[in-house]
Amino acid sequence: MRVFFTVSLVNDDLLAALMLPLLAMGGTGFLLSLYFWFRKQGQPTANLSSKDLDLKSPFELGAAVKFGVIFAALLFASKFAAESFGNVGLYLTAFFSGTFDVDAITVSMAHLSMEGSITPQTGSLGVLIAVMTNTLSKGSIVLFFAAPSVGRRVFLSTLLMVAVGAMTFFIPATYGAFGL
Repeated sequence: MRVFFTVSLVNDDLLAALMLPLLAMGGTGFLLSLYFWFRKQGQPTANLSSKDLDLKSPFELGAAVKFGVIFAALLFASKFAAESFGNVGLYLTAFFSGTFDVDAITVSMAHLSMEGSITPQTGSLGVLIAVMTNTLSKGSIVLFFAAPSVGRRVFLSTLLMVAVGAMTFFIPATYGAFGL
């Protein structure tokens, strides 16, 4: 939802190509969550409070400055990659950025598309690559740091989510739905 909101604020031209893959990925994740939730029915779940989770406000000055620096660096890197290496450079930038964060690269791709430096299709694919990479990164963290049974389950779920997202982006494109 955050990616939808971000794209709609910066450049809603990207929404058409991103709507189906992001909804499909989110829907797949939701259905898998329901499956695992009801499969474990009858076993107690942990009751966590916000203190247990160590939640921090995203509106702190440090977080805003960090985002601004990352955004500026990614905007520069994206523009440099596009001019030097074309779309492949943008996609690599999206891939590496998505390993850690999707917000800054989403804003960068939407901005570059809005100003005409890249096409909406290129921007959409860049955002989707970042989202997919970020999803796999999070699944990998769980795979390596959680209990093996949980790690495998979560990682396989993220693989399925990414596969569904890719299929829903590229299959309609093959039939001309987005003009890619």
